Amino acid sequence: GRLEKNDCKHAYLRIFKAENNQLREASAKMERDFMNDMNDIVTKMTEMEKDYMEKLQGRDEKIKLLEDELKLLKVAKNLDDVSITDTSS
Repeated sequence: GRLEKNDCKHAYLRIFKAENNQLREASAKMERDFMNDMNDIVTKMTEMEKDYMEKLQGRDEKIKLLEDELKLLKVAKNLDDVSITDTSS
């Protein structure tokens, strides 16, 4: 009976060790997958941020050009108004 109990304990020990190894491998795989996913997310966010910054910069430049054009138009209108009042007097 005692020998059988020993064999039984050894069998359980082997099973537990095998299960623990499987759990460790599964855990390591989950960690690797998680780190890869995080890396992908960070890479995508960096690309998106770069795209947004370029778009914003382009729009800021366009706004500046439009503001400059408006200033020139205002100056030209004032000059026209001045020349109109000059010719009418």
